[in-house]
Amino acid sequence: MAKIAAGDSEGFDEAEFVDAVQRNLERGRAVIAVVGDGIREGIVQLADLVQSHAGHRFTFALVELAVYETPTTGVRLMVPSVLAQTKLIECGVVRIEGNIPAGLRVTVEPAPSKVSPDSGIGISEDEFFETLGQKYPALPEALKAFLAKAEAFGVYTHLQGGLNLKHASPTEHPLNMGYVTKGGIVDTNPSTWWDRGSQGKTYNENIARLIGGSVIDIRNGEQSALKTAAGKMPRLSDLLPQHEQAWLDAMEQYVID
Repeated sequence: MAKIAAGDSEGFDEAEFVDAVQRNLERGRAVIAVVGDGIREGIVQLADLVQSHAGHRFTFALVELAVYETPTTGVRLMVPSVLAQTKLIECGVVRIEGNIPAGLRVTVEPAPSKVSPDSGIGISEDEFFETLGQKYPALPEALKAFLAKAEAFGVYTHLQGGLNLKHASPTEHPLNMGYVTKGGIVDTNPSTWWDRGSQGKTYNENIARLIGGSVIDIRNGEQSALKTAAGKMPRLSDLLPQHEQAWLDAMEQYVID
């Protein structure tokens, strides 16, 4: 499997990949997809089956793969369509820890809470916090507490490359106040996208004052980016938890502007 995943990719860490697969399998964290050319019945029963396995954390999907014949002999066109999909199952996960002098201990971990009504924490986001915590043990809880407070004025998360901090907008594109990578790096440049250069620069300047950093112009001044005093991209630990409220204030002002 590792060889297939690696392909011609540069910098592929086989040991890290194998460990991640093993860890997710042990915790029941997977994407289960039922794919067929005519899935129409039994969706309710399958959904009930998913809910009955409360000890596992997986995303389940029913995918219909419509097959069409083309005028060209031997050529078929396959069009996938997702008929049903669940988010991360809202349940407790029980972990059994053995080899403890005082005896066996059972730890009940509540399922992750949703950051917004339309954005549940899925498998990838759940793993995001786990990976972040491996390098910075205190940051996952600090970030979750921050996001819970930001939710009060409409901020939600979207995992795509990094954990994006977004807010609904009356225009075509939602506001994006930056993203956090699994390595703990913060990039606020997206706040200046979609004709939000001025508002984003003010937002970046407010944050820069918190960490003694600076704001640099890019793309001929149409966009800007936040940098530390050393000229590097800031880390989440530069902002949380010590500057939590000030960052929230800057974020809320950006949304209002």
